[in-house]
Amino acid sequence: MYEKFDWDDRLLTGIKDIDNDHIKLFSFINNLLREAEGNKSHAVISATISELIDYASTHFEREENYMEKWGYPDFEQHQAQHISLTEEVIEIAENFEKDPGSVDIEWFAEFLIDWLIHHINVRDLAYVEFLKSHPPEDSSDE
Repeated sequence: MYEKFDWDDRLLTGIKDIDNDHIKLFSFINNLLREAEGNKSHAVISATISELIDYASTHFEREENYMEKWGYPDFEQHQAQHISLTEEVIEIAENFEKDPGSVDIEWFAEFLIDWLIHHINVRDLAYVEFLKSHPPEDSSDE
């Protein structure tokens, strides 16, 4: 199957849940692009954008739980990036709902992939390195 944005194993963090989420996010973005290129209906594309937002929120929550559990010192800055992206994507989704022609889905997909790759390579790998070098602050439940 054609994928515009191929997953690259160099983006692996070594945390299985997080890596699976990242791979799934790539899949969602490729699916969104295929639907737009295949001239799927506004409703189908809107549903995919909603699923993407929901899945990204679940993923962000999972990451933030790891960071909180391990006492990651840059947690608030990392969380702020998640919030900022979520707000921006919701705004784009709302614009698409009001006027589908106002949102270039290819641009949107490229924006998401660029953000995700940069975020993984810079922010996620920083907290992963911290997690690998520090025991969790609350290890009583392990």
